Amino acid sequence: MKLFILGTSHGDPTLTRFNSALVLQVGNANYLFEAGAPVNALMIRKGLAFADLKAVFVSHAHEDHIGGLPGLIKSLVKRPADGQHTDIFLPEQLTIDGVMAFMRATHRMWKEELLDFSVIKPGKIFEDSNITVEAVPTLHMSNENMSFPSFAFVVTAENKRIVFTGDISRSLKDIPVGALSTPAICVMECQHYDPVEAGKILRKLPIEQFIGVHVSNKWDALGEAAFIEALGNPDFPVVMCEDGMEFEL
Repeated sequence: MKLFILGTSHGDPTLTRFNSALVLQVGNANYLFEAGAPVNALMIRKGLAFADLKAVFVSHAHEDHIGGLPGLIKSLVKRPADGQHTDIFLPEQLTIDGVMAFMRATHRMWKEELLDFSVIKPGKIFEDSNITVEAVPTLHMSNENMSFPSFAFVVTAENKRIVFTGDISRSLKDIPVGALSTPAICVMECQHYDPVEAGKILRKLPIEQFIGVHVSNKWDALGEAAFIEALGNPDFPVVMCEDGMEFEL
């Protein structure tokens, strides 16, 4: 099982970081978590075949998490392989409607059997022979005094658990503590909260590894060591990711 870190920026791309996009590879199948631009180009650079993309999971409807989806859909449907199919899970019906409107506006539609769209609901949302994915509600939109849905994703694959936190709230009330109370790899954003306060919570949990993504300008400048110190120098290993990193899980 392998994790490809395609894009690691916060809300805006930077000179060295593209927007959020992560691919979990299990066997010959790929699963995308977040679809920030330019996710299709970054998959091409990594040699990740579009025909092998079985599912896409987007935690919330901010542009830096979903802005690459139209380009990805174009790449999925332009030259499909026999039997190809991708399930796309989005947080709101409004998001699905907007993506569909954009594709119609750019005159790019597809055979019905290529894609299925679903609105994410709490609980188990996906299962195949490789992985199961559960959605856990978060409070990220409360950062902007909004109440639109946002989610963390709990993945079980090859007898391992990976928790993708998505973006969370500044209050830290929505860290998926329940999901992390069983040993798991934590793939967590590094932008919207105080890591000193987060560390007080995370150090009590049986986290096997912390993989930091969605990196703020502050921690990009100060570096990984400063972030680890702010977390309280936890016992589990911490990596603050750069675009293009790969992890064997």
